[in-house]
Amino acid sequence: AAALAVAAGWIAGGLGEPLSRNPVLVAMLFGLLIGSSFACPDALRPGLDFTKRYLLRLAVVLVGFRITTRLFLDLGFMPLA
Repeated sequence: AAALAVAAGWIAGGLGEPLSRNPVLVAMLFGLLIGSSFACPDALRPGLDFTKRYLLRLAVVLVGFRITTRLFLDLGFMPLA
């Protein structure tokens, strides 16, 4: 999941505005495409279940607030809490 997120961020940077400002949306679309195209091996299921349950929900909230990962890291956790 982390490797796909990095790849989606790189792809989003090359797509131009407005997607370059919101790589989370590109990562979610990328995950939907790959998830519907390939079956998940049982060994990867626990990590992907965690990612789906917690990180995907956080990403949807951040997209709703239009907060990118870079802005989140620049601000720190306390202002967002």
